[in-house]
Amino acid sequence: MSKISDEIANDFLDLLNGEPGNLKKKYDEKLVDEFNEIITGDPKDLQKKYQNEAYEKYLEKFSSTVHLWRLDDKQWVKNRKSIWERIIDREKQEDDDFVKSYWEEAGRFFLRAKPRKNDNELYVYRRMAYTPFTSVGQIRELYMKEHVSLRRNLHEQLLTYACRTYRSVPEEFHRVQLIAEALYCEDYVAKKELMGHAKKPKFSVYHPSDFIVSYTSEVINYLKRSKSDYLDNLRQVHNQHWTGHERSFSEVTIDYFLGALEYAVFNDSDEYGGVINDRGIKGVNEMCTLIESYKPDIEDENRHKYIENAYAKIINNDVINKIRERPNK
Repeated sequence: MSKISDEIANDFLDLLNGEPGNLKKKYDEKLVDEFNEIITGDPKDLQKKYQNEAYEKYLEKFSSTVHLWRLDDKQWVKNRKSIWERIIDREKQEDDDFVKSYWEEAGRFFLRAKPRKNDNELYVYRRMAYTPFTSVGQIRELYMKEHVSLRRNLHEQLLTYACRTYRSVPEEFHRVQLIAEALYCEDYVAKKELMGHAKKPKFSVYHPSDFIVSYTSEVINYLKRSKSDYLDNLRQVHNQHWTGHERSFSEVTIDYFLGALEYAVFNDSDEYGGVINDRGIKGVNEMCTLIESYKPDIEDENRHKYIENAYAKIINNDVINKIRERPNK
């Protein structure tokens, strides 16, 4: 063995022999104590200790928002329970592989923000979708708490997941709208932050090219759900039970979409995710065609308002027209 390997082996023997004193002078004292505890401690006690530490770290991640659950308000608690029951009923109806324990864990967070120690940690985008935020600032604060390298992933998943979660409770759409106001607004279009050892600017939000695809796909499906035969097909073929009155995040992100589109169309670089692709161009064309030919079987006031806004902001937009003038591939 090398001299270094011999030294490490001797240090390890000191721990096994119960002589950590000298090692504390050589290594970090806390680290030595932890290794000594692992070697000499009771496995069950250690497991309990680390489980408690992990649980406390998990609680700390959302401790600043726990006060938003108004648990001292009986009517609020009752309403919250009713909302969750409707969300779960929809999941049970559509998910052939519905896992009760998975949704029970989510429910403990949604209803009281009090997970059990043995609950799996919810992904950040799920916790944020379930949190009863009351202001834009609260949402942005949690977003900024994420490590800069993880923010784009959060931004890509949060809006669509929140919209899907509340699809069976349209009166709760204000929560989706608040998320859009916080993170899918002009200040966040193609936002970049310094990342990595080289401190290079990289997207910390949805790649513009990917958001274009996501948005146009959302609009296409939103408008198709105004047709009763389309809903029948979703129900019979895909076991999806839409009523035609669900809300869509496309209603509250038109300006963000147009900002991302402008960036991606006029970007003359080759940066990944920053330039519109063929899927985006196809999506824009199909979306515009559906907007212009909109004739619903199922009348819906919110969708009608979207069509009005889309005509005013999308159909007559210069960047949109620039794309539609391109030959289809």
